[in-house]
Amino acid sequence: MKWCGWEKHNEQSDQSSGAIEMIKVIFQDLTPLRRVMQLAKPNPIATALTFLCCWLCLVPIVGGCSKVDRAEWREEVQLATGEIVIVKRAAVAEKSGFPVAPRGGYRSWEITFPDGVSWKGNGQEHPLALEMREGKDYLVVNIRSRDLCKKYNDPPSSSVFFRWDGNAWTQIQKDEFPKGGKANLLTNPWGRDSWEDLSGLVKNEKKHLVMSYNQEVNRPLESTLSDRTLDACTMLKTL
Repeated sequence: MKWCGWEKHNEQSDQSSGAIEMIKVIFQDLTPLRRVMQLAKPNPIATALTFLCCWLCLVPIVGGCSKVDRAEWREEVQLATGEIVIVKRAAVAEKSGFPVAPRGGYRSWEITFPDGVSWKGNGQEHPLALEMREGKDYLVVNIRSRDLCKKYNDPPSSSVFFRWDGNAWTQIQKDEFPKGGKANLLTNPWGRDSWEDLSGLVKNEKKHLVMSYNQEVNRPLESTLSDRTLDACTMLKTL
């Protein structure tokens, strides 16, 4: 299946490569220090302490750069028709934020519909709602970056509507999206620590109880779209 134009990438690999390059630069900078130590009278204790300090400084850098969290879960979703379907979901985020936030920026979101159709967006494309009608899959995505606002021409409520056309996700007008639906997707799968992140099956009636920031799940979609806090495109223009 195509992923709406997004290519898969290995988050940990990208981050680890950057960390390795950082280590090379640091140890290149330490080369003169090693030479001075070689010319000076040998002191095994001082030498050991020096390199121990360097190692202790490098460990947080490498660990912080190379780690991301991936949450995977199954989710009951109530469609506008009242039918409940189960979708597979996944999300990736930085393991920690700057300087000591328990969670960093979002990397990606993924959804697999019951019929096997998949969607993947980057961390600034937050899925709000999905529908299935007459054999077609629909999705509403809230966008949260200047580049995406420019790409989609500052859509109302900073939300873009898509339909799977059999080969790719195609942008559609709001009035082409099935009426009467809800903002039926969980918006936050993250716990305070990795082991608390969402997993397993999430029942539809308990969505608002799992994790924080999910209290508004299953509100009527029109009501959610009228919430000004979702309109990132408008807010970004004032910054």
